[in-house]
Amino acid sequence: MSQEILYTSAPEGLKAGSRGFCTVVSTAGMAKNLAERLESLSGYRHAFETHDPRSKYNPVNYQHLIASVGGRKLHVLSRICDAGFDYTKRSNKLAHHVAIEPAEALVATGGPAWVMTSPGFFQTAWDGETRILPEGRPLRAEACPTRVCSRWKRLSAKAGDAGDEGWAGVLAENARTRGGKPISVIYPVGAEPLPLVVEALSLLPQEQRWQVTFSTYFTKLPAGLECQWRFIFDGSSEADVLRRNPHAQLIDLCKPLGAAPDGELVLAARRGIAPLTAPPKAQAPAPAGAVSQDTSDSPPEAAPDAGELTLAPPERVGRASRGGLPADDVLRSRMESAAKKRNSPLVFVMGGGAMLLFVAVFGLAAYLVTSGGNNNRQTVATADPPMEPTGPHATDAAAHAAAEASAAADKKRAAREKAAMEKAASDKAKAVKAKAVKAKADKEAADKTKAAQEREQELAFPFSALKKDPYRLVIPEYKSGGSLEGNQDNERQVRLGLVFSESPRNVSMELLGADL
Repeated sequence: MSQEILYTSAPEGLKAGSRGFCTVVSTAGMAKNLAERLESLSGYRHAFETHDPRSKYNPVNYQHLIASVGGRKLHVLSRICDAGFDYTKRSNKLAHHVAIEPAEALVATGGPAWVMTSPGFFQTAWDGETRILPEGRPLRAEACPTRVCSRWKRLSAKAGDAGDEGWAGVLAENARTRGGKPISVIYPVGAEPLPLVVEALSLLPQEQRWQVTFSTYFTKLPAGLECQWRFIFDGSSEADVLRRNPHAQLIDLCKPLGAAPDGELVLAARRGIAPLTAPPKAQAPAPAGAVSQDTSDSPPEAAPDAGELTLAPPERVGRASRGGLPADDVLRSRMESAAKKRNSPLVFVMGGGAMLLFVAVFGLAAYLVTSGGNNNRQTVATADPPMEPTGPHATDAAAHAAAEASAAADKKRAAREKAAMEKAASDKAKAVKAKAVKAKADKEAADKTKAAQEREQELAFPFSALKKDPYRLVIPEYKSGGSLEGNQDNERQVRLGLVFSESPRNVSMELLGADL
């Protein structure tokens, strides 16, 4: 059974302590990684602000994506829309996501868009109550019939252009033949793209419908996801970018398109008849792009024997038979007529003339080849280069080349930016280091200067103290031993010796001798 969440802005969410944009309704027993994955798909950009009168034209995003959660793939059907103002009087959104197992999706043969149109499948409003749902919701099981794609005709019609249902077939052909490569459809304001998706998917085989991913209001995708059919809102930045890109796969429903290019699904979209997956063995191969349809009530005509020569197409023989003549008589008469024509002299004359003409042309060509010599070789050497492929394959190649060139340019730009950032960081580190070295050197120089000053102060001898006690002098703060010489009264010279006491802060100095 499916699992689902409802995500919007609320003062209190289903999870304890959650508020603002959060899950308010969830299926019971949902795994945490699945819930977080579904919440990440709830992005919505308001085309018009909530207070704008045009906000009623904000598009609804019906979305089918294939997400990998916990190593298993799930189909996620989503409806994301504008929800007016929230409890803080700011713009709000409402996202309803339904996760479906692949085995369950196979039961809904109509495809994802057909399931979305089922009445009551999506919740379009929230009543303000948080709750747990006991189980998921069932899927729409009835088949989606193939019908004339009238919505495409009506939406593609413009002044002087009646529109064409076949553009739905172009979209379906893209999914069937291009391996899921993205294609974009720009639609006007006020249009509803979901019916367009339903009509286009109905042209595909039932087993292929669930492989097509789409978004009816495409802006951007989370990482790791793909979207094949991207419906773009006219006036958005995405629409402007696509219209400027000559290599984009684009169907612009806002401009006259004319008739869609022929194709099997294009014809099916116009007629409302599902194409045959494989033609019957007894049926002659139909021309490319055509869908056979037998509306006659008569039984099928018998095919001629293997060895019988048929001079007319089977359908012409059939018309002769219905006119009242037996088919065998018609064939026999035509064979006899052809034999008579072959035996007539005119046939021999014409055949001989044709042979002579062939010989003359062949001889002239041989002469030109042999007489051309070096000129022919030069012509061959300078022949025009082979024409480049055109059409969808050329567009794909050009788009691929443009994408590769853009990726290479982005890579180079990123490398330059990284190198610039690394150089700036290196320069900053060097400046910081130089500043630190300079500060250290300045500090060492200041310390040396201070130490020298302190040393000078310590070595300064207070000679004036000798006048009070010529035989004993106490010098405070003296730290090292040695001898000092000084003058007493400037008349006689005395020699002093230092004697250290036990106190580290006092040094005793005694008179050892004097020279008179």
